[in-house]
Amino acid sequence: MRGGGNIEDIFKILRRNNVKKIKVILSVLLMAAAISFTACSNASSGSDSGKTEKEDKKTPEPKKPGSGNGGSSGGGNQTPAVTYIGSKAPSQAKAVGDVVFNDGSATPYNNRIRFTDAQKNAAIAIIFYVGTDLNNEGDTTTVRTLGLGLKQNMNGRKWSTTTDTDIYISAITSEIQTDSEGNVTITGDKNGFDNLAQIGANLSTDDTATPENYPAFYFAKDYKNVTGSHVSGTVYENGWYLPSLGELYYIYLKGKSATKDFDIDAALQARGGDKFESRTYMSS
Repeated sequence: MRGGGNIEDIFKILRRNNVKKIKVILSVLLMAAAISFTACSNASSGSDSGKTEKEDKKTPEPKKPGSGNGGSSGGGNQTPAVTYIGSKAPSQAKAVGDVVFNDGSATPYNNRIRFTDAQKNAAIAIIFYVGTDLNNEGDTTTVRTLGLGLKQNMNGRKWSTTTDTDIYISAITSEIQTDSEGNVTITGDKNGFDNLAQIGANLSTDDTATPENYPAFYFAKDYKNVTGSHVSGTVYENGWYLPSLGELYYIYLKGKSATKDFDIDAALQARGGDKFESRTYMSS
């Protein structure tokens, strides 16, 4: 479902956004792109749960330069040391605040780290969520790891340009509520990965394969073509999508709110990314 508001006020706006019908958006809004990671750090293959095909071989852990294999002298085959851009190997689970690189490795963000130009040019995402709270109904076990792309569409795109102005799509409606103690509950659609497909399934004639009809969604789907995304030609060039209302809220919660886990704007800008502006953002 579309949602929006100044990023500083997104919490107030999202919690009262309980609209049950999708309207064509004629205004132009900013947008970000998200992607789902797994422990082995491959990009999403397209399943609703965001799972990827399991690898048969475990990715070797990185070794420090100059370290040996620990074997005895006297010959034999030596396995070359494996090095990665980040301090975490691709096989290691990622955590909120990790900076992910295009080789699948990651490094926890803190404001004291100074990244090299090579690391900046390989950075692709910041992890903003790990857990099960953003799973759709019926899935209570899949642990989703979501990353935010470094680049945003700063010029804005329309959510849709089609002529249908009143479409009821219950599968992608959502609501964020807050009780008197400030506890937040997200109901309805939480996983934005397949929201464009859900729209197409509910149209009398599915026109979602035409990028011009859904420009905001295709900013994310074609994210590999965005300058500075650093994903073209890697396993992460596909699988990007426009975040759901709940996912957009978690970007704010973990990276912008008073109780944030890390400063998402500082993390983005330190890697050559775009910070969140005090303007309107769009969800799927």
